[in-house]
Amino acid sequence: MPGGAPFLLDRFIAMMELREPTVRLLRERFVKRFGQPPEAFTALSAAAQIRLPVLLIHDVEDDIVPLAQARSLQAAIPGAQLLVTHDLGHSAMLQDRETITAIINFAAKASA
Repeated sequence: MPGGAPFLLDRFIAMMELREPTVRLLRERFVKRFGQPPEAFTALSAAAQIRLPVLLIHDVEDDIVPLAQARSLQAAIPGAQLLVTHDLGHSAMLQDRETITAIINFAAKASA
């Protein structure tokens, strides 16, 4: 499952219900701005090069990014850990005490 710009752009197009002429213009502007098509910007393509401790946090009920995206990223990053949360959605995890504690513990262990 690809991640990064292609996924985000496709989600945006679907959520906004953009019509084909607008989609075509959006993609052309993307290439003009970034010099390459969205497919050149994926998280998975660079993930294997990460050599730092990584803690991925993803909620089962995330309605923006599927959990499979986080699992793919975890598999691609050597030694990455995945914390799966529940009932927090896409962005509430940074307001959750247990998640914050897990982040602090991970950071402390990684810096030791």
